[in-house]
Amino acid sequence: MNNWFDSKAKWGLILFFVFAASVLIRVPNLNRPLSKHHEFVTAISLRVLHVWEEEGAMNLGFNPAMNYAGKANKWIDNHATSLHKLHDDEGNFYYTSHPPFGYILPYVCFQLIGASATVLNLQLFHLIVHFWSAFLLILIIRSLGGSRLTQFIGFTLYCFFPATLWFQSNTYMSDMLVHFFFLWGILLLLKIKNSSSNSKLVLLLIVMFLMTYTSW
Repeated sequence: MNNWFDSKAKWGLILFFVFAASVLIRVPNLNRPLSKHHEFVTAISLRVLHVWEEEGAMNLGFNPAMNYAGKANKWIDNHATSLHKLHDDEGNFYYTSHPPFGYILPYVCFQLIGASATVLNLQLFHLIVHFWSAFLLILIIRSLGGSRLTQFIGFTLYCFFPATLWFQSNTYMSDMLVHFFFLWGILLLLKIKNSSSNSKLVLLLIVMFLMTYTSW
């Protein structure tokens, strides 16, 4: 086993198969009608992304409008707020529980590859986020002096925690995406602590901004 951990190629295969196994057990829940617990947040994210695709995200200032295109769809508070006051002059209500980066990132990614915001595409996007979050955990453990075995245990646990299996796949919202930036920030703090670097400090500030721009 140690030989597998020492070889970079074999180490990469181990991580790939562990994460692939975590995806495999989630397949029955992928790309089905949203109905289970907390999947309403995925529906909210998809609504914002669909509105941006219809009306143009730049035309709305990349703000999370909840009203679809068309006069008949305006001036309806689509679960945006209980105050019924957060709207523009065009009749678009806005969901302001979170900053907008949680919508901006998947929107930009989908636009770059020519994909539409669908349940499956958003779930696949979040699966990628899950993998990179788990990989950041490996780097954090390594920065703390953890062995390859410890890194493997940490990675595997993160991949198979019930919470991450569900909330970093079947559901999507700013509350989940922010974990990626939080882990990245921890890693950068550890690296800055071990060796001061202006470039790492600048990167940390950028990551902190993206973290707060994703979730309050």
